[in-house]
Amino acid sequence: AAHNGWLAAIAVVAAAAGAVGGLLGRPSAIAIVPALVTAIVCGCFVELHARVDERGLTIAFGPWRFPRMRIAIDRIESARAKEIAPMANGGWGYRGSLSLFGRAAAIVRGGEGIELQLAGDQVFVLSVDDAATAAGLLNDLAARTRRP
Repeated sequence: AAHNGWLAAIAVVAAAAGAVGGLLGRPSAIAIVPALVTAIVCGCFVELHARVDERGLTIAFGPWRFPRMRIAIDRIESARAKEIAPMANGGWGYRGSLSLFGRAAAIVRGGEGIELQLAGDQVFVLSVDDAATAAGLLNDLAARTRRP
């Protein structure tokens, strides 16, 4: 898992602003909706949970662990631990598109992360704690699936 305290603070402040705006005076959708949308979007990227198993890598976002995505083990050619710089990957959140651009990133904070080389010259970058262990497991599992 990886966590971003700044995004958590922004989500709380935005939710509070939306609630206060709704309680004071006439509720206005012009003021409330953007605050609540900001709270929900930031809340989705407060945490990132990664799970490695024989099927591949499952990534779940936020405290609700939704949305989820899976990268099948047979798509993973290699994995390596690396230092992640959010701005080098387009910023925080989910950036890019594997299907459109061949590159995507799920970034909740700078620092430790993994880079996956996927089939079809695609690259996926992910913020995650204990990246070396995750990369090692993914490489071992991917090697097992390629054996005849």
